[in-house]
Amino acid sequence: MLSLSTALLPSSPLSLTQQVRWLLDGEIPGIVIGAEIERGQIAALVQEVVGAGHQLTALEAPLPHPRAGTQRRHPEFSRHPRRCCPSLAALEESERLAAQTSLLDALELADRHQLGGVLLSPSNPGGHDPTAGCQRLIAETQQKIDRIGSTEDPQTAAQVARWIDQQRQQLKALTRPDMAAQHRQQKSQDALLRSLDPALERASELGISMALRESDRIGGLPDRSGFLELYQIFHGAPLRWIADPAAAQSLAILQGLETVDPLPEDGARIEGCYLRDLLDGSLVNLGDGQLDLQPQFSAFADDDLRVIELSMGTTSQQVREVASLCRSLGIDGAPPPQPGDPFPIIGG
Repeated sequence: MLSLSTALLPSSPLSLTQQVRWLLDGEIPGIVIGAEIERGQIAALVQEVVGAGHQLTALEAPLPHPRAGTQRRHPEFSRHPRRCCPSLAALEESERLAAQTSLLDALELADRHQLGGVLLSPSNPGGHDPTAGCQRLIAETQQKIDRIGSTEDPQTAAQVARWIDQQRQQLKALTRPDMAAQHRQQKSQDALLRSLDPALERASELGISMALRESDRIGGLPDRSGFLELYQIFHGAPLRWIADPAAAQSLAILQGLETVDPLPEDGARIEGCYLRDLLDGSLVNLGDGQLDLQPQFSAFADDDLRVIELSMGTTSQQVREVASLCRSLGIDGAPPPQPGDPFPIIGG
C-alpha cells in the first residue's frame, strides 16, 4: 500500500495537530512513523491518523531518544532527527546497545498500536567516506563531456567513451575497501547480528515482521549482495528486505558499476520499497529525477509496502502530485481498504 514517511515534516516545531494535517493533507492512505515523531507523541498520532480514516503501516527504527535538554544542546536533533539515530551496526558498544534498546521498544510500540511492521535502518558506516571524492570525479568527467558539445563525430564519441571507462575504473579504485575498511565492515556486520538476535526473537513472539532497509551509503549495511547472507543466518525469523531502488542506482554509479544487483528472487523476502528518484547522483523527490520509474518500481507485488520518502518541507500539493504520478505509472500497489467514518482532527 502507498504510504507517506514522516521524513517530509518541516524542521520548524509543529504541534500534533499541525503534524497530522501536514501528513494527511497529501491524501496518501498510509503513514510510516519515523524519527521526526517523538516517542511520547506516537500514541496520540496513531489515534488521530486512524480516526481520520488513514492507516499506520509501519514504524521506522531505531528512533532517537533524547534526554531532557538534548534538543537545546544539540540543535542538529531538531533540524535533522534522522542523523541522530543510533546505529544497530555501531562499533561503539554503547551506541549499538542504545540502538538495540530503541528497536526492542519500537517492537513493543508496534504491537501496542497494531502497526504493520518495523522498518530498520541499521548502519551509517564509520571511517573514511569516499562519496565526496566520487562525486567530484563524476562532475569533472561531465564537465569535460559538456565542453565537447556534440558527440556525433565518431572520434569524439570514442573519446567520451574512453573518459567514461576511465571514470569507472577510478571510481572502483576509490571505493574498493582497504584492509582497515574491510575490518570495520566485518565488525559492523558482527554488531548488526548481535543487535538483530534478541530483536528477532521478540518480533517472533509478538508476530511482527521486521524489514531491513537497503543502504544508500558506500560500505553501509545491508546492500543487496549482503542481505541473502543475513536472511540465511536468521532463517525462519520474521526478517524481510525493503528495497530502495534509487539508492541502489546511486551506489552503482558511485562505485563505477554498470549494473545494479538484482532484488532477491523470492518475493516472500521483500517487504516493499522506498519511492525516491535520482538526479545527477543525488536522491530527490519522486518525479524530479531521471530514473525510469516504471521499470524500477513495477516489479514489486501489489500488496508490497511502498513508502514515499519526500524531502523535508515538501508541500501537500507536491505530495498529491507524487501520488498522482504513482497512480499514472501503475506503481502505487494495491488500493487501500475502504476507510471508516473519520472523526475530526484535534481542534478541527
